[in-house]
Amino acid sequence: MRDPGFDYLLNSRELYSPKTPRAALKAVEVGLLPGEAFIYKANSIHPLREEPIDFDAIERTLAQKGKDVSTNTLLVTILELLLVDKDSEIALFAAESINAIENSYNERIEGLKKEHRDTSEPRCLRDIARQFYELAMINESRNAIRNFYLFESYSYMKRFGAEIELKKEDIIFVLRIMITLKSYRLARGVIVQALQESPNDTDLIILAAEIEYFRRNYRQVFALFQRL
Repeated sequence: MRDPGFDYLLNSRELYSPKTPRAALKAVEVGLLPGEAFIYKANSIHPLREEPIDFDAIERTLAQKGKDVSTNTLLVTILELLLVDKDSEIALFAAESINAIENSYNERIEGLKKEHRDTSEPRCLRDIARQFYELAMINESRNAIRNFYLFESYSYMKRFGAEIELKKEDIIFVLRIMITLKSYRLARGVIVQALQESPNDTDLIILAAEIEYFRRNYRQVFALFQRL
């Protein structure tokens, strides 16, 4: 017996193609499409950035809890395009959505600040730094705002380093902040010291090569990759 859902996918190009899950549900209700059409549309993985933009997909993604920085960055990139839409309702939706994403970070930061005041837990400082770094990433198109958040992130990592010895992943994170700020000379000083302590660490060697590449010291890049 054939799967009716599979039949729908096979013949979907010949049928009415709803743009949103809501439209698919209406089509199912009036008998225009089988029930599988709504299931498929409501759960299909549609690239958010693909035009025409699927607002239902954006709303579903916005509503998800615990979105990672890549998802938030993609959402903000799309929403920034919609800020200049001729339809004022769409532009307002975009502005409110960006504000909601940034507020979620600010709420987490305030919660971590309170936790640190109450417990003096050093981990909170590192977690605050990471939240500021993610805020910087989603503000990639606005340099002044991005750099402000990067400096805040660096400031909290400096405080964290004053309270507890930085592990390798913390050093790499600090270096990522420096590289994004284009503070390559400062980053080189940090990576040289890190490599003195761990001269054969592959991750650190690759990061050192990246820093030297940005400094246009290509001979040193080649020498570092020879060490691998």
